[in-house]
Amino acid sequence: MDFAEKKFRKISKLYCLFQASIGLLLWVPIFYNYQISHGLSDFEYFQIQSLYYIIFCFLELPTGYLSDRWGHRKTLIGSAALMMLSNFLAIFTPNYWGFLLHFIVIAFSRALMSGAASAYLFESLNENGKGSEYKKVEGRARSYLLFSRVLGWAAVGKMTLINEDAAYWGTAFFCGVATLAAFLLPQLEIKQKTESKTGVLESARIIFKSLSEKRTLLWLIGLGSGVFVLTRLTQVNLFQPILEKKGFSLEYFGWIMAGLTLMEAIGTSQSFRLSRRFSDLSLAKWMTVCACLSLLFISFGGREFTLLGFLLFTFFSGLVYPSLKELVNRSIPDSRFRATFLSFESISYRSICALMALTSGYFVEQGLIWKYLATLSLAFAFFIFLVGWVLQRRPDLKHG
Repeated sequence: MDFAEKKFRKISKLYCLFQASIGLLLWVPIFYNYQISHGLSDFEYFQIQSLYYIIFCFLELPTGYLSDRWGHRKTLIGSAALMMLSNFLAIFTPNYWGFLLHFIVIAFSRALMSGAASAYLFESLNENGKGSEYKKVEGRARSYLLFSRVLGWAAVGKMTLINEDAAYWGTAFFCGVATLAAFLLPQLEIKQKTESKTGVLESARIIFKSLSEKRTLLWLIGLGSGVFVLTRLTQVNLFQPILEKKGFSLEYFGWIMAGLTLMEAIGTSQSFRLSRRFSDLSLAKWMTVCACLSLLFISFGGREFTLLGFLLFTFFSGLVYPSLKELVNRSIPDSRFRATFLSFESISYRSICALMALTSGYFVEQGLIWKYLATLSLAFAFFIFLVGWVLQRRPDLKHG
């Protein structure tokens, strides 16, 4: 085994460990009930979620710029350390302002890594002559994360019964593991060119000029918005209210989310196989439309159909992820600003999430959650089909 192969394996293993650890937020299945039990109202819960997305959007471009300027690896270390800190805020200040600060720190952490993680992997693999392995490694990291969530979320119900803060303590531990993994990642040998004289305003000007000239990336961001926004809403913000209104008890929340995550992991692991038969664009478009339409089972069915809708949705969204990431990275016109471009993508997703989270609180309190979810699923399915049709006509993606 030559040096390049050894380095590739080291990068692959550490990157997978980083993603599996920093994304293992054990408290996700129970944090709605956790906050409500500490005195928050439904409106305050959704208000914090909306503010989280808004703050995330403001932080995205500056943190993407910092990552391109200071180095993707350093940014990942900082992201993991901040994520670890955020859990202690929820434990020691369990009130409205404490939970708000908790999510502000999470927003800062996620903003730091949203562009940097994918940019680091893409650049480091190309640097070592393994650029063709990007989609496989990204998909593997995603599947490892999802499988770790299956185990973690299945246990969170029992953990919470023993100690209500256990999920937050466990998450802090895994964030410490992620910090160590990021520290051990090899530094890029080729210095990032934006470490020279390109300032933040000049970088922003270059980004927006590139986006206006090469609109394929904007269309791809539109394609990704459908599955991302609905995934975030249904699996995080609306997941617990939906299960409560369908009559599921809290002790099953972790098990249900674990099952959904297992389906998403299976979808992610099979995406690489399907991409051999179908183009990345076709796979991303049709699987996203299927994911949107599967939510209709949740809106109009009983408990069994709710579970079926969730399972189908997570499976289809898992199939989309690696292909969409490959398409977006391949469409970035200037690799010097890769993390900044990816941060712009993240802003687009989360700005929509901010609006959706704020309106979700109103519909939940008014008892209109099912009409709201059905309308969203149909609207996004039509939007994704339209965007996919436009992208199919782009000459630079016809063979992608």
